[in-house]
Amino acid sequence: MRDGQDSGRAANLPAMPSLVVGGTEFERVAIHVRGSAPSVDWERPYEDWIGADVELAVGGFRGAFSCMLFAADFRRFADELRAMQRGARNEAAFTTLEEQIGFELRVDARGHMAVTGEACDRDGIGNVLRWRLDLDQTFLPELIRAAEAIAAPPAG
Repeated sequence: MRDGQDSGRAANLPAMPSLVVGGTEFERVAIHVRGSAPSVDWERPYEDWIGADVELAVGGFRGAFSCMLFAADFRRFADELRAMQRGARNEAAFTTLEEQIGFELRVDARGHMAVTGEACDRDGIGNVLRWRLDLDQTFLPELIRAAEAIAAPPAG
């Protein structure tokens, strides 16, 4: 590296999106996408699988784990968030097949948003952390953009 320039192929790749619920690094849950999982079955490709790293900073708890998620989980979540933003519903839920990360957003009439969720460090058999964040609706547009970016099919 010279003059702050990065060499190699990674410099040409687009940044992978992240879905961040909450504000500061001290009160948030972040899902950082690593990319699609390679197909393990030529007859039935698993292109919809997404590798992700989850970081949690909720109350006095801090943690991180890796998991596999479906792009469809983010599509469904984006649809529910858009309906929430239009006022057609007062809740939206992010749920996953493996149940390693899931949460529900509920908005009251004054615009306060309560986010409650669970994280499990291993699919089906791991340790579980239940958490809650109190936010407002100003986070909705960015959540929608992030969920849509993650759900979008890969270019190429």
